[in-house]
Amino acid sequence: MADILEVDNFISLGLRGDPGEGYGRPRPRKVRPRPRPRSPEQIKDVAQVMGIPAGELSPLVHEALSLMMAEMDGLRHELEVSHKHDEYIYQLADSHPLMPVYNRRAFRRELTKAAAHVKRTETPSSLLILDIAEGRRAKMRDGARVRDAVMLRAAEIVKEDLDAIDVLGGLGGDSLGVILNVVAEDAAREKGCRLAGMLGGDPVIRQGQQSIPPLAWGAAAIGPGEDAEFLLDKADQDLRQA
Repeated sequence: MADILEVDNFISLGLRGDPGEGYGRPRPRKVRPRPRPRSPEQIKDVAQVMGIPAGELSPLVHEALSLMMAEMDGLRHELEVSHKHDEYIYQLADSHPLMPVYNRRAFRRELTKAAAHVKRTETPSSLLILDIAEGRRAKMRDGARVRDAVMLRAAEIVKEDLDAIDVLGGLGGDSLGVILNVVAEDAAREKGCRLAGMLGGDPVIRQGQQSIPPLAWGAAAIGPGEDAEFLLDKADQDLRQA
C-alpha cells in the first residue's frame, strides 16, 4: 500500500511556485498598473520638448496636450497588456497540464529542431523515453492523485539531472521524453541507466513496491532531419526490446 502521507507531503510542496520552479500551469506575467494622468509639470516638459514656447501654452493647448498624452499612455499600456497576454497564451499552449515540462506537441517541435540541428552541424544528439510503469500501477492501486504524485516526482528528478540545453516533455500517459542535445547515443544510454537508478530508488516513485521495476526506458540517436514521430517510434521500439 502506498505511503499516502508521503505522497500528500510531496503534492503540497510540488504544486506551489512559478513555472520552472514548482508545478502547475503557467501564470500571467505582472503588468504595470494603468498610468496616472500626467501632472501639469510633465505637460510643460512635453510642450518644451515639442518646441512650444511657454507663452503659447494656453489653457486650451495645455488641455489638448494632456488629452493627447493620456491617450498615448493608455495605448502604450494596452499594448503591453496584449504582449504579456500573448506570451502567457504561447507558454500555456506549450505546457503540460500537470508537470512543468513541454506537452507532446511542443516536444515534437523541439525534437524536429534537434534533428535539423544535427543535419546542419553534424553533431550527435539523442532521444530518451522513460516509461514510468509505476504511475499506471499506482493509479490502479491508489487512484489518480497518487499517480500524479509519481509523475510529478519523476519529472522533478529528471529535470534536475539535465543540462540547460536539454529538453524534457510529457508524451502522454505515463511517459516522459528527453532530448539530449549534443550527446551521442552511447552517452545517452549511460544517462538512461543513471536516471533509471535515480527514479527507481525514490520512495515516492517506488511506492513501496520492491520487487517490480518502477520504469523502463529506451534510447535512439537523432538522425539528420529525421521526422519527430519516426524518432519517437524508434526510441519506443528500443524501450520495448529492453
